[in-house]
Amino acid sequence: MSRVSISLGAIEGISSDGVHRFLGVPYAEPITAVRRFMPPRPKSSWHGVLDAKRYGATCIQTPMAGLFEQLSPDPSLAGPDCLNLNIWTPDPGASLPVMVWIHGGAFYAGTGNDEFYKGDEFARSGVVVVAINYRLGAQGFLELSHFGEAYESSGCVGIMDQVCALQWVRRHISQFGGDPNRVTIAGESAGAMSVSTLLTVPSARGLFQRAIAQSGAANNSMPKALAQIVTRELLSKLDIHDPSELNMVSDQNLLEAQVALMQEIETSQDVNRFGPLTGSPMIFQPVYGSAFLPEHPSIGLAKGVASEVALLQGVTRHEAPIFFYDLVEVLDDVLAQQLCAPIAQAAGLDIEIVDRHYLAHDAPPLAKVGAFMSDFMFNIPTTEMLSAQATHNPHVWAYRFDWENPSFGGVLQAHHFIEVPFVFQTPNSDAAKKFGLDEAPERLIEIVHNVWVSFVTNGDPNHQDLPHWPTWQGYDVRACMCFNETCSVETFVDADTLKIWSVRT
Repeated sequence: MSRVSISLGAIEGISSDGVHRFLGVPYAEPITAVRRFMPPRPKSSWHGVLDAKRYGATCIQTPMAGLFEQLSPDPSLAGPDCLNLNIWTPDPGASLPVMVWIHGGAFYAGTGNDEFYKGDEFARSGVVVVAINYRLGAQGFLELSHFGEAYESSGCVGIMDQVCALQWVRRHISQFGGDPNRVTIAGESAGAMSVSTLLTVPSARGLFQRAIAQSGAANNSMPKALAQIVTRELLSKLDIHDPSELNMVSDQNLLEAQVALMQEIETSQDVNRFGPLTGSPMIFQPVYGSAFLPEHPSIGLAKGVASEVALLQGVTRHEAPIFFYDLVEVLDDVLAQQLCAPIAQAAGLDIEIVDRHYLAHDAPPLAKVGAFMSDFMFNIPTTEMLSAQATHNPHVWAYRFDWENPSFGGVLQAHHFIEVPFVFQTPNSDAAKKFGLDEAPERLIEIVHNVWVSFVTNGDPNHQDLPHWPTWQGYDVRACMCFNETCSVETFVDADTLKIWSVRT
């Protein structure tokens, strides 16, 4: 057993193999129907000893689509007391660097309780890990500000939860062996998008000094007018006309309406009804235009609002094919063109150039669609964010994860989220085994993990097992570290690709 005392009360966790674990620790009060779309309330004190020996509740959600369903938590584990966090530390009496992990899941799914994110190996490497849960889907990002001042920041309460967790870390992590002045926020996919958003949230300033964004950038945020399309359609499905009526809607009924709307928008071609959201798989995103998040994060970064934060950011080499794996049996060149054309048109790209660059190659259709979607969703936004931050802070590094997964016939290549078990050194977890990642090269796992440890500890990802890793120098010099069985420094995105997307070179 391990017991610590903080200003709120005593907490008892578990200890084994040199790691102390405090699981399911509440950082905010449970979510009630009345406060479902309101800012979190910090956890108040308790009597007795808080039992922190097992994971807490997850936030209510629907399983992820496709292969990612294997990573979805058991729905029965969801509950109103889901605003909790998990801590791994080697020594509650120390003063060690801290990494706060924000899980992914397209802002509608996922949990910080995932076995991928176990912090044991980080703790053994001298880093305190905190993995958090936050509100998802409609509960976290439904925009209701037009119904009154009380809902002014409703489209961002999922991010407000993250800030509340960071404030908890600031106040209490020293009792767990963490240094509150050496905090790195890190996340993958929607977690990286959350990191990118937090960089520009005024109330988050000073709560962290470094940031790691894995496969996500500052582009995934929407204005209130666009978010209110989702609000209108969701309230219509629930047949209600005022947010006060939402108090009578159960969590399950709200979730069912959310799922139905997500499916409808993603498969729709009705631009008149859904506008720019038509066909989108991510209808819930942080909403800007409030006191909490005043402007689009990319604009804030360009202005230098996060100039004091060091950044490590990157992608996997083949992010997107995994999102289209369910179509692999029917995906041909015609369908590939149909999938890419609407996005290219909406982005104002030259369709003929897009066809030549992405679709005319002698490659499987999955690879063609994957290359286009990888640039659209990840590579181009990441290039822009790296360059924006490097303008204001010299401590910016880029990476690309190139090692390819041999499972699934090798068609997924270096797919989205493949680097996560390398980062946490969890390739033998059940989740990793489902993707064949337990066969990953041990040496590369060690190298990648040590990069994250080095950055969190020293603010620099360089270490002795890598060639020298230069900082990002803007659009002109796009150097990144490529992780493979032989690691090397290469160009992040080639100039021809940047020109297609009208990115400055």
